[in-house]
Amino acid sequence: METNTQITILNAFREGDALITQVRYDYTGELEASITVDIYHFQPSDQEEVDRGIQNRGESEKQKLMSIKKIDQIIDNLNGTR
Repeated sequence: METNTQITILNAFREGDALITQVRYDYTGELEASITVDIYHFQPSDQEEVDRGIQNRGESEKQKLMSIKKIDQIIDNLNGTR
């Protein structure tokens, strides 16, 4: 089963030479989760760079959540065999 991602930018502001975006990722399908993160974009040159950073962070968060899910399954299997 595939995991779909809905990205919502909740806020964007400047802090010194960084653009900070507060982003919520809603994952549906194989992975059911929602996470909100602050992403620091240091001296971004254009909006494409910021968009890429948001997309890349979403993939990283998805991989992290999928790894946690797999680890929990392994733990359940290990505890079930004792």
